[in-house]
Amino acid sequence: MTNNKGKLFLLVKQMLEARPELRNSDDKLLWAVWVELGYATPDSIAQSAFFNPQLPAPESITRCRRKLQEQYPHLQATEAVRRGRNVKAQEKGTHIYREIVFEGNQAKLI
Repeated sequence: MTNNKGKLFLLVKQMLEARPELRNSDDKLLWAVWVELGYATPDSIAQSAFFNPQLPAPESITRCRRKLQEQYPHLQATEAVRRGRNVKAQEKGTHIYREIVFEGNQAKLI
């Protein structure tokens, strides 16, 4: 299994180097990897291929992309995409539950 992950890591790296547009879109990267590995055609993916246990999981491909972009700054997405990803990351888990507490005649948010 480790060998397959190493191969996937190298494949994703090669694709990010050769096709800069894949650095900005996980969807395009997923599709390109699946086409390269023969699980999809440029236009479609068969149900049998999609459910094939050998098909690299989307999470594995995007994890490779994130790690590569962390290790190799020249493979990073455009500035606008990086800003958007940062905003999304900051919004996740930042919902705060607040309760109104009355003390005498005054209400306070805690």
